[in-house]
Amino acid sequence: MLAPSLILNLEKLTYKELQSKSLKIRNWLISKNVKRGDKVLLLIPLSTELYATIIALLRIGAIGVLYEPKDIFWQLNNTTKQVKPDFLITSKKTNFFLNFNKFYRSIKKKLFIEETFYIKSDNLRNLSDNVNLSDLALINFTSGSEGVPKGICRDHGFLLEQHKVLQKYMKLNKEDVILTTLPVFVLSMLVAGSFVVIPRLKKNLPWYPDSQSIEMIKKLRVNLILGASAFIQQLIKETSKKKEKLPSIKKVIIGGCFLEKKLIKQLKYFLSEEVDIEIIYGSTEAEPVSHINIKELNDAWDKYSLLGYCVGKPIKDITAKIIPFSKNPIEKSKLSFVGEGDFGELIVSGTHINKKYIPQEPAFSKNKIIDDSGKLWHRMGDGAYFDKKGRIWLVGRFKHLPQEALDNFSNYINMEIELKKLYNTSKLSFVENKNGPIIYIESSFLNKLSNKKRKKAMSIIQRYGFNCNDIYIRKKLPLDRRHNSKISYGDLKK
Repeated sequence: MLAPSLILNLEKLTYKELQSKSLKIRNWLISKNVKRGDKVLLLIPLSTELYATIIALLRIGAIGVLYEPKDIFWQLNNTTKQVKPDFLITSKKTNFFLNFNKFYRSIKKKLFIEETFYIKSDNLRNLSDNVNLSDLALINFTSGSEGVPKGICRDHGFLLEQHKVLQKYMKLNKEDVILTTLPVFVLSMLVAGSFVVIPRLKKNLPWYPDSQSIEMIKKLRVNLILGASAFIQQLIKETSKKKEKLPSIKKVIIGGCFLEKKLIKQLKYFLSEEVDIEIIYGSTEAEPVSHINIKELNDAWDKYSLLGYCVGKPIKDITAKIIPFSKNPIEKSKLSFVGEGDFGELIVSGTHINKKYIPQEPAFSKNKIIDDSGKLWHRMGDGAYFDKKGRIWLVGRFKHLPQEALDNFSNYINMEIELKKLYNTSKLSFVENKNGPIIYIESSFLNKLSNKKRKKAMSIIQRYGFNCNDIYIRKKLPLDRRHNSKISYGDLKK
């Protein structure tokens, strides 16, 4: 029996079938004059065809440009302006619905994936392709939680280094049956020889599984789940409704953002007590940075009255430092570090840190630092500090904050804690917009900001020495498009 490689939208492929499909698409691309270095926008739904096409592009040295499934029109606008694709691969159905869009029409060379369905297997040519580690392989985008998403360039060398680090951390093997909602990790899983299951998603959202996900986990005896926190939350809801556990699960890795303490306790609804649960921390430009076991995380919360969210020690392949807060680019001559326990911005360096953006500027200057020794550092954009055990504690994004909050960050964090308790909420944002400093609070009690509570909130703000022009209550604060867990500050300011 041939080992399965991938199940996506209930379609199963063996490794041999995936190889055959990618070769078909590779030879089809060559016949359409797609060549090494061409940028190819992939408007293909999450499917086996998508991954076979990505592998085919990697074979010939062309560059796959990935898009976010949500807000397709906005994505087309952003992608065509930043990347300027040479080709577009899509379906005839998608072409029919998008052909009126001027950004879609601006890409002149369009290829339709249906053409690959009729290529005969005996026409395959498994030729060797001349691809270098320095050749650009993929372009994808950050979640854009602080504004316009940045185009991230991943060369073949970067993908190889990231795979080595992920394999060292996750120790995947051919016996693993992995359910994941993080598509970029799928390539590394396939290289490891694992059986990868990607669940069907509601409304084309990468964090919202449909009702068949639980049945799929049980039927295929999935033993490892790798997903964003919002996906795990949905699993908790679904399993708690049915009051059933998933005994085949041996390990859960949560990435993208973090589960709240109350939700971590709810994991027991569908997992046995022996399940190994890990939180992995990183970003599109640097993944992974650190990790922590759920038992250590709970211990840190219970025994230490520390502020923030503990994401564990940096992995051995990462060097991590804390620098003073700054919203501006940092010159190497001005690079300095803060001491243990002091707040600042987390920066990291390592072989699996991306080095290129598209366009390169101003993204590189804003997000990278090159020190006096020539070492490249990536700015994570997260406020953080190290505890005495060398673990990273995150205290939130900071570039949206008024400058006075950055200048008195300890006061700001304590003020935020008090306000969240006052309104019984986990989501609060202090931003500087055209109307001055504003605080937004997520609450289901719309228009019920009583004068008494408002006065108490304002007195808390003033006690910590901050100015605030107003407090707004919103039923839902806007969240990032990818993981539906981080506040989207770009949308909030609008």
